[in-house]
Amino acid sequence: MYRPHAGSIGAAISWPEPKLRSFGASDKEIQLLRMVGSAVSLALRRTPADRPRLSTLSTVVDYLHAQMAYQQVEEFRVLFLDAHLRLIHDEKMTSGSVTCVNIHPRTVITRALEVNASHIMLAHNHPSGDPTPSHSDIQLTRKIRDVGNVLDVKLIDHIILATSGHASLRALGHI
Repeated sequence: MYRPHAGSIGAAISWPEPKLRSFGASDKEIQLLRMVGSAVSLALRRTPADRPRLSTLSTVVDYLHAQMAYQQVEEFRVLFLDAHLRLIHDEKMTSGSVTCVNIHPRTVITRALEVNASHIMLAHNHPSGDPTPSHSDIQLTRKIRDVGNVLDVKLIDHIILATSGHASLRALGHI
C-alpha cells in the first residue's frame, strides 16, 4: 500500500502521478487520492450565505494550506472578497515553474472588477519549502496594490505558503 513520505495528505493529493508512482502508488490509490482532492475542493465551495469570512491570517492560511502548500510548481491564486471580507470567488490565476510564476497586475484587477470584488487577497506557494518573499514577490504585490487602489479594489494581504509555514507580506510590512 502507498504511504505518503511527506507525512501529509495535502502533499499526497498535490503530487503528480509520476511522483506517486515512484513511491509505489497503484492505479486505484492514485484514483482515490484524486477523488479525495476533488471532494475537499467541493466541500470548500459554499453558497453565498455560507461563504467563509476571511478576516484573519489564520483563517486564510487554513483555507489555502491544503490546496497550495504542497504543489510542485508555483501557483498564484486570488481570493476575491466582498465589503464584509466574505469570499466571492477563489481563482487560480496562473501556474508557473518550480521557482516563479508570471502574472500581470491588470489581469488580477480586471478579474476583481468582473466578479464585483471590493477586496482581494493574493496567495502563492513556494515549492522550495521556504515561504520567504522574494524581491519579485514584493514588487508584484506593490504593483497590484497600487493598481487596485486606483480602481477602489483594496489589497488585504499576499500570503506565501510553503511546507515549512507561511509568510504574510502585510505582517512583514511590505503592504
